[in-house]
Amino acid sequence: MLLTLNSKLQSMEAEIAELKKQPQVATEESQTQQLARQPVQPQTQQPVQPVQPQQPVQPQGSIYQQAPAYAQKPQQPQPIMQPQQPQPIMQPQQPQMQPQQPQMKWNQQQPKKLQYSEEMLGKTIMGIAASVLIFISLILFAMLVIPHLTEGMKVSLMLLISIGITAVGLVMWFRKEKKSTFFLSLGACGVGSIYISLFMCNAYFHIINDIVLYVLILLWAAGVLVLSRYKQRLFEIIGEAGILISILFGCYSCTKSDDSTMLMVLTIYSVIGVIAFLGFRYKDDISLLIHGVAGTVGIVALTASNTTIIGSMGMTANNLVIFGLLALFSIAIIALYLYRSNNENVSYLVPISIIISILLDVIVYNMFSDEKIGCIAVILLSIAIYVLLEYLKSAWKDRISVGSFSVIMDVWQIIELFIIIFCVMDVEYLKDYVGPALIAIPLIIYGFIREDRFTQIKGLGAYGILTFCATMNVTAYTILTILCFALISIFMYVKRNTYSEVIKDISYGLFILGIVISFVLIVDKTGWDIEISGVALLWILGLINLVTLITPYSKSWLTLEEEKPFKIINYVINGMLMLYSLYLVTELSDEGMHFVAVLGAIGLFCINSVNILKKKQKISSIYVGLKFTILVMVILSSYDAPNYVLSICAFVLAIIFIILGFMMDIKSLRIYGLVLSLICVVKLVMIDITYDNTLGHALSFFISGVLCFVISAVYSVAEKRLKAK
Repeated sequence: MLLTLNSKLQSMEAEIAELKKQPQVATEESQTQQLARQPVQPQTQQPVQPVQPQQPVQPQGSIYQQAPAYAQKPQQPQPIMQPQQPQPIMQPQQPQMQPQQPQMKWNQQQPKKLQYSEEMLGKTIMGIAASVLIFISLILFAMLVIPHLTEGMKVSLMLLISIGITAVGLVMWFRKEKKSTFFLSLGACGVGSIYISLFMCNAYFHIINDIVLYVLILLWAAGVLVLSRYKQRLFEIIGEAGILISILFGCYSCTKSDDSTMLMVLTIYSVIGVIAFLGFRYKDDISLLIHGVAGTVGIVALTASNTTIIGSMGMTANNLVIFGLLALFSIAIIALYLYRSNNENVSYLVPISIIISILLDVIVYNMFSDEKIGCIAVILLSIAIYVLLEYLKSAWKDRISVGSFSVIMDVWQIIELFIIIFCVMDVEYLKDYVGPALIAIPLIIYGFIREDRFTQIKGLGAYGILTFCATMNVTAYTILTILCFALISIFMYVKRNTYSEVIKDISYGLFILGIVISFVLIVDKTGWDIEISGVALLWILGLINLVTLITPYSKSWLTLEEEKPFKIINYVINGMLMLYSLYLVTELSDEGMHFVAVLGAIGLFCINSVNILKKKQKISSIYVGLKFTILVMVILSSYDAPNYVLSICAFVLAIIFIILGFMMDIKSLRIYGLVLSLICVVKLVMIDITYDNTLGHALSFFISGVLCFVISAVYSVAEKRLKAK
């Protein structure tokens, strides 16, 4: 029994031991499979063998060499080659090939575009050109043949040819299912010929009266508009070409014969013809452009012809009616184009409106026999247009883009301002007492109230033109110049958000220039003494310049900091006044005025000197020393001082510069004083020494020697300070 139990226990222990070994084997198998799935990484212990290109990639590491036989099953090629199949590798390259497909399609579409361009040029454009040439040839042919025919034959032949060409072209075009450009052009040519025929029946043959002609022209325009539904651009261009050609030939004929009645009828025809297209095509921007150009050419031709007839025959009721019709026609086009610009940013229509507005000014000017009244009428018209444009800019700023449209509107306003100034200068009364201030003052006030910088700049430009109007009345010129400057300064000071450094600087410069011109005009008118007036002008400008320097005017009105541009302007004006004072000192003969001029010169030379020296800059300090040296020499020369006196005074001035250089710690000023003293010594020894006045020269040399000792003493006292530096 005991033996049996012992054997059973041993067998159970053996089974338990075997069971403990099985998880280790499974663990080794799972680890081997995981290593087989991982990418191959070369080991540092053993070199990696190269992989054959045609064989599946197998890792050759030490782990696989030491693995047991049952652990080498994961090395089969299928599970190892799965992550290296070419499909996942090629997938990222597929999007790179996609952009090439549209390029090939675009290359295939290029011949179609070229073919379409060739078709457009060869059929449509050449058809229009052919129609225009046929128009001209028919008119020239009629001019040759008409004298040999009776009036009945002329009218019959003209109408038959026009209607026949129209019928053949349109019938064949519709029969060809509206695909034949040749027959379409032929029909459009006939339509234009019908218009010319109607015009000739009334104006030349007098077969039909005006009322019948108006009705027929309206029917003709309606027919062209109906046809333009099928081929819009072609019929519009050819129809307008027919109208323009008839207008040009009619204007030539009327001008040659000075026939204002026929020109009036022609004006009515042209207005009806263009308005017919504009009225029915006002929603089409391209149509507006085509007919606007045609209308502009017609207005130019009719205005020039009517002006020529007035010049040779004088103003008549017919001429006045012509100008009235053209003015209304121009206003209608401008109003229509501005209305279209309100809906969309059709900026290319505005230049046509600008041209027509200029023609409108010419028409209004020629409507009046009196040039002054004509200029006043143009001024009022231009002011009205400017105000209208300003209103539209403010009303449409949220509904239209502010790009090119806004720029063109600004250009239009500037053109109107120049027209106003030109007309103002052409009216004697306005030229003498108002001038460009007529628009400068309103623009300045409106610009600062509305805080519109561009309007402020336009007002400043008008103020600049006013400054150069020296032919105005002296009193009016002086008052208006000061008033414009005062308005700009007061508005910028009261409304600080409208302050502009550039506007302040330019207005100040214009104000100084205006004061000079005004003073010269006053002197010329009153006949003041030249010397007295010259000194008075020097003191007036000097005081103005001094006031702007010592008051906050020279600083920014927002931050109260110095403004370099204004300081430069102040320096430039002060420099010009200094030169002017030197001129007066040397030219004035009256002793009293000479002394006043000397005082004024000294004051001008001292204005900016302290501020310049405080900067302690080399060039600035030398500039101060040099300008005072020149001032002293010029003043002494004006009193005919001898040369040795000039040298001694220069010596004294040099000592002053040296002392100031030590006091203000300006080395460049001290060096300038030393150089000036050496120049004086050389001048005394080499130039001033003569034997004509021995006592005077002896005293000059003695004084110069004493001054040299003074300079030496000054440097001796300052020796410690120099060493410290």
